[in-house]
Amino acid sequence: MHLSCSIFILAYMHLAMRALIVFCWLVFSILHVVCSSLCTFVLKALHCLQDLDLRKPGVWKPTRQAEFEVTTEEVLRKADFRVS
Repeated sequence: MHLSCSIFILAYMHLAMRALIVFCWLVFSILHVVCSSLCTFVLKALHCLQDLDLRKPGVWKPTRQAEFEVTTEEVLRKADFRVS
């Protein structure tokens, strides 16, 4: 083989290896995102199932206190429309 042919083959192999490394990195990145999302979903789902344990007492919510209420009819009935 000629020397120039050997250099061409080495350069081609170098480019092929770089392309393979980039491809593997892309596949790894995609798998990492998918797996981490799936793990997060599973962990959140398990956490939600633990929250639904009916044996535990529920969260106490205070009752609504009576508030001052007034209707439009009451306001119009009591309003003073006299012009001074």
